[in-house]
Amino acid sequence: MTAFATPTTESAIREAVRDAAAQNKALRIAAGGTRTGIGQTVENAALLDVSGNTGIELYEPGSMTMVARAGTLMSEITQALAVENQMLAFEPMDYRPLMGTQGEPTLGGVVACNVSGPRRFLAGACRDHLLGVRFIDGQGRLIKNGGRVMKNVTGLDLTKLICGSFGTLGVISEVALKVLPRPERSASLQVSGLAKSRQFGCSAKLLARLMKSTALPTRTALRC
Repeated sequence: MTAFATPTTESAIREAVRDAAAQNKALRIAAGGTRTGIGQTVENAALLDVSGNTGIELYEPGSMTMVARAGTLMSEITQALAVENQMLAFEPMDYRPLMGTQGEPTLGGVVACNVSGPRRFLAGACRDHLLGVRFIDGQGRLIKNGGRVMKNVTGLDLTKLICGSFGTLGVISEVALKVLPRPERSASLQVSGLAKSRQFGCSAKLLARLMKSTALPTRTALRC
């Protein structure tokens, strides 16, 4: 049951959190709902639907930065980046096929869960690409950390703390990200004929050779 009208602005989210705090009521934060079921369920928590807080606030392809509200759909962000041949290098995965959920993934959900894909071992996780966040804490106070350019954080880097906190530390309202150019070409390489008795060892050696080459492998799979 939704406890509050869906807030569409940062100030409206703050008011909703303040109201919940005044009533000593726990909140369950949701937007796209594609990762419902992750984490521990809080009993009698009221739903705070922040899916209305959407929109790309700033996108500068030249400086490779993007600022968007947390409820912005990942499909919208991907489309905007594709026009400029850019991408989110950490390649956030879509949990819907795995978890059997509906809805559309949002930027806030990706950051709240530190969602990353197969490129993580090469490009880093979601938290490694954050430039700044704005979020509302449990008392309805607006917290701002980082900014819209790189190397701008002094003191405690709250962007790393809030990323992967699953909404337990606050409601994310806005995110600033660094983006990277999309590779001009990609290809899949299949290697067969490895001796089964030495399959794992040979695969590890092959992967090590690929990592030292000019290619940038993003994912591997071994079929026994």
